[in-house]
Amino acid sequence: FVSTTNIDTGQRFPTYILRVGIFKNINTKITIPSLNKVFNIFTKGEQNRTYLYLQKIIKSSSNKIVNQIINDIINTMPTDIWDEKNELFSSDAPMSWEDIDTLFSKNVIIGSHAHNHFIFHQNQSDEDIIEELTVSKQKILDRYKKCEYFCYPNGAIHEISHLSYNSVADNFKLAFTT
Repeated sequence: FVSTTNIDTGQRFPTYILRVGIFKNINTKITIPSLNKVFNIFTKGEQNRTYLYLQKIIKSSSNKIVNQIINDIINTMPTDIWDEKNELFSSDAPMSWEDIDTLFSKNVIIGSHAHNHFIFHQNQSDEDIIEELTVSKQKILDRYKKCEYFCYPNGAIHEISHLSYNSVADNFKLAFTT
């Protein structure tokens, strides 16, 4: 199951950015302007509390808010430091389309995991839900001519909105949750 924007751009997933931005940051505090908050991250305890707090917000907020928080976290360190951290954790990078092509050539079925690794909860807009499903599915169809399966990112069944549940049921043969 692939998140197509991450494959297109190589952009890391929000939880990765959150982990690196807190646990591997060169600063002892970080400012998140979109939340109007400053977090001390000097000690392991402060890091853990900050991570859990921000993770909860990221996993329950609209895609727009998630992107603002992620950009704020990225901006806590210079680009060259982020590049260094990303190189250090290169195994967390998303696969490329060439990687997916190789899997497909070995008869691996490629399914959708949304366009932006989007969490389909009640706080997402109907418009964003539809876009996440249709863009991802279309990109996979364009490349592999088939996209019958979907796996909800962070897919706890009790968190999934009714619209996303119905939209997935209308567009995919089978969907997976955790």
